[in-house]
Amino acid sequence: MPGIAEYLLGQTRSRVLAALLLHPEKALHVRELARLTGASAGSLHRELRGLSDAGLLLRSEVGRQVHYQANTQSPVFNDLAGLLRKTAGVARAA
Repeated sequence: MPGIAEYLLGQTRSRVLAALLLHPEKALHVRELARLTGASAGSLHRELRGLSDAGLLLRSEVGRQVHYQANTQSPVFNDLAGLLRKTAGVARAA
């Protein structure tokens, strides 16, 4: 049964945000995120672009790889990370 975060944010988005916002010190490349979230490449790229455009994620290029990291300076970072900790991220935070 889907958790509260998946109902509110959708499955792919909640998994991406949990992977990045619950570990803001980590920058992950797209393949790592695909493996962690189980998302298809197309939907993952759409989510990452949208979340980056919204200012929730930072995008950087390292060689030919694109890395994404939580934007801790976003005004909603603490609130969204808290929501994910309480809902989707309990198992993933360990």
